[in-house]
Amino acid sequence: MSQSALLVSGGRATISTDPPSVGLKALTCLADTRRMEQSVSPELTLTCPRCRTRFPSALKMDQETFARSNIGPMVELCPCCRWASRYEARDYYFHMPS
Repeated sequence: MSQSALLVSGGRATISTDPPSVGLKALTCLADTRRMEQSVSPELTLTCPRCRTRFPSALKMDQETFARSNIGPMVELCPCCRWASRYEARDYYFHMPS
């Protein structure tokens, strides 16, 4: 099955069915990224005070970085009940995603 791509050059658009040329370095980067996505690590998590749903924080960092950071109060939105709450650093914890 061939895939088509839209190529824009000099204000003109053409459709190409040829795969884009990708260098070895780009392929290695892509493979490394996919490996990182497959590895499971704990994510920074919060619990909504209104509906008690556990959800991942908008902050994305590992445990070591979190321990070294000085996080002030932040407002985050619960994806379940859409309640915006203020969270202190003590409200964040790490949980393995399911």
